[in-house]
Amino acid sequence: MPRLVLISGTPASGKTTLAHELGRILPCPVVSRDEIKEGLVHARDSGTPSWGDPIADEAFALFYRVVTEYLRSDCSVVAEAAFFYDLTGGAEALVRLSDACIVHCRVDVHVAQRRYTDRAESDPIRRISHPDDELVNAMEAGTFGWERYAPMEIGVPVLVVDTSDGYRPGLPDIVEFARR
Repeated sequence: MPRLVLISGTPASGKTTLAHELGRILPCPVVSRDEIKEGLVHARDSGTPSWGDPIADEAFALFYRVVTEYLRSDCSVVAEAAFFYDLTGGAEALVRLSDACIVHCRVDVHVAQRRYTDRAESDPIRRISHPDDELVNAMEAGTFGWERYAPMEIGVPVLVVDTSDGYRPGLPDIVEFARR
């Protein structure tokens, strides 16, 4: 049965960086929901989506189709997205096709907010693909729903990794967990 490593966590918690590192070490393909969304926006040249824009739903649908295809082809995969704790249906469907685990990235809220703001200001590709200004404003106003990004409870092992300053536990422990 193929291994599925779901990488979850809040925005700016280091999910994509860790996912690509794990994919290189394990080795297996990495599917990133944000990278899919960026590809859709780039191909359509349709301007910056707003929060709740239908393209976000399209990106998740494509993300689940791609990961499902890998798993049905008996290919292990690292799948990274900012999964909401209370919207687990797609992830549960993937779990049924795999030997799954979750690596959940946790970061201090202030560190995440700084990273997110820095990334929004310095990454033009990201800036045109995501409603970063809206999210930064919600973070600064204290209205951002951080609690929705708690680890999913879908009946698989979960390793919580603090990414505030490096990885705790360290990368060797994360790799060992992902290989179990």
